[in-house]
Amino acid sequence: MTDKQAIALLGGLLATSLTVLLQMNWFSVAVGSASMFLVVVYPLAKRYTYWPQFVLGATLNWGVLIAWAELLPRDQFYTVLPLYVSTVLHTVIYDTIYSQVLPTIGLTFNWGALLGWSAIEGSLSSAPIALYLAALQWTLLYDTIYAHQDKTDDIMIGVKSTALRFGDNTKPWLCGFGTAAIAGLGLTGYIVEQTWPYYIALAGTAAHLAWQVCTVNINDSNDCWKKFKSNQWMGAILFAGIVAGTYLKKEKKDSHSKVNNDDLDEF
Repeated sequence: MTDKQAIALLGGLLATSLTVLLQMNWFSVAVGSASMFLVVVYPLAKRYTYWPQFVLGATLNWGVLIAWAELLPRDQFYTVLPLYVSTVLHTVIYDTIYSQVLPTIGLTFNWGALLGWSAIEGSLSSAPIALYLAALQWTLLYDTIYAHQDKTDDIMIGVKSTALRFGDNTKPWLCGFGTAAIAGLGLTGYIVEQTWPYYIALAGTAAHLAWQVCTVNINDSNDCWKKFKSNQWMGAILFAGIVAGTYLKKEKKDSHSKVNNDDLDEF
């Protein structure tokens, strides 16, 4: 790809993103626009910090906050923070194993969490913030795993990463990221009053992360790639839990409303 082609592609992607963003409320637009700082910082972070995966996680999961801002009242924005944190920690774990440049990636990739929330709610509360921070931790996890594949080449070209920063002590860090990610997801579920299917899926998610951290061989690029790719299944498990839990919560709410209406009719 030539420089001109790259610029044209970037322009098209930015224009498309802006078109989607402008369909949301102005609070969501502001939250989404704020993510551009992380988008610009992430590529530079690899040369100036050992924590680019953290920035990646923060950026990737920003959509949690955007969605919350679009859908929920502003005074409830804090409820999404645990979920955001957990996803960021997860990103840190798997990308640290890959190349250890995760912090920046986490911050950048998870920015959509904030954008999505703000787009739906018109504000930000604890739930989207918690979700964003959870997502950031997830990003740190999986991108650290991912970073371990390139650590030899990174040393040669002078690129930094969490993989290089943690070295042989990577697994304790991955364990911390995973724990924080699960805690954030659990807190998010509590804040939004999720039902039991969500927590069953969360337990499965925790088991999957534990498997990744315990079995990954950070000195085997093939195994790092295998563990990195496995995160798609973790996401599928969690998504299924969110859908099932939300459906059950809606059913309970509708049933409760019906009972109240029947009582009023009898009265």
